[in-house]
Amino acid sequence: DDLLAPDVLKPPMRALLARTGDALDAATHVDVRALKGVPLAPESPVARIVATASQAIGLPGIQVFVMPRLSGGCIPAGSSPPTLLVSEGLAANGN
Repeated sequence: DDLLAPDVLKPPMRALLARTGDALDAATHVDVRALKGVPLAPESPVARIVATASQAIGLPGIQVFVMPRLSGGCIPAGSSPPTLLVSEGLAANGN
């Protein structure tokens, strides 16, 4: 936790977030299907980077979707299951 969360998130806030469980995902639900997201090909450079990083931190099985409507970058979309949304530009670039 200390390696992943910034110092600005104090212990009480971290405890609150840990206790929310799936409620936070439900309250901030992102409908990947409605946004026309498609699963990122497992052989893509970005998918390999995500898989390597997630395994290193003990969080395998992250779902990654390419979002045509996302203007750039990457955003988290859920924690159960862990889900990331990436822009088409990032998926194509691989950096």
